[in-house]
Amino acid sequence: TSEIKYREGDKAKFIVHAKSTDKILFFSDMGYFFTLKSSNLPSGRGVGEPLSKMFELRNNEKIVNIFPYFDGKVVLASNDGLGFQVITKNLLASTKSGKRVLNLNEGAIAKTVVQCVGDLLAVVGSNRKMVIFPISELPEQNKGKGVILQRYKDGFLSDIKVIKKEEGISWDMQ
Repeated sequence: TSEIKYREGDKAKFIVHAKSTDKILFFSDMGYFFTLKSSNLPSGRGVGEPLSKMFELRNNEKIVNIFPYFDGKVVLASNDGLGFQVITKNLLASTKSGKRVLNLNEGAIAKTVVQCVGDLLAVVGSNRKMVIFPISELPEQNKGKGVILQRYKDGFLSDIKVIKKEEGISWDMQ
């Protein structure tokens, strides 16, 4: 990654390891998923192209997560504490305008998506409160708002993580 060149003022936000045959999923803060074949990405020799040339992004829409497609499940969550599980094949979008999967309340934004590898879901709020519960209690949906993961009076959802009970929990602070 040290050899990657950027335009003046640009910097790395996501670095994803993928094969040229992989599909890459992009998750936006408005709850949309976009799909792109990794072979259609610009080569590493130039300085890249803006995502707005590849997708039809809405006003000030930002990408909050990128990952290669895999068969499995992920948990989606918004900053107001709502979320659900979804099968990854339901996230694939066939158009440049994307596919809305996470519906949002007024003023809310999509916060994160994590892979379901484990048996517990840890939900952390900006108010430094954490709740941990079995992932089996979280409903699986194809799309929608989801259920309340944690309520917030004076904060918002900061992060979620799927963990294995026998391994415990650790968090990378950024």
